[in-house]
Amino acid sequence: MQKYVNQLIENIKAITANPEQAPEPQEGEVIQPQIERWIHGGPLSTMGQLFGLEKVQFPPEDKLTTTQKEELVDAMMILWRAYHFNAVFPGKLPKALRYTHIVDCLDRDVPFIGEGRFSLEFCYYEPENCPFDLEYCSCKDFDFYKNP
Repeated sequence: MQKYVNQLIENIKAITANPEQAPEPQEGEVIQPQIERWIHGGPLSTMGQLFGLEKVQFPPEDKLTTTQKEELVDAMMILWRAYHFNAVFPGKLPKALRYTHIVDCLDRDVPFIGEGRFSLEFCYYEPENCPFDLEYCSCKDFDFYKNP
């Protein structure tokens, strides 16, 4: 499996080295053009389409070691930054536990922006619906959940 993981990381690095360019602004766009188009309903694509990657290329979590998951998460986070995306995970969440969430994002519709950052949050601050073990997530610590 390590040979496959190494090849996948090399593919990710190659994509990172030559990120797609955002579309040129259209006439009359006054704020970041890609955000403006997204606000007004248009065009979105999946992260996988932007990157040229598919979820099927990523091994199931249970076939990887902790180190392999961490290496893939590191490579993907560098790729995300190259495309102006930011992942917002709970600070205490171990890197290996981020793997499945990052891979699932390949099917997520996003706007393609050429500057700034587009952040994707993985916890919506509802402890009863938290996708993470509450041991790692800070959503349970917000005052409005402590005093119903």
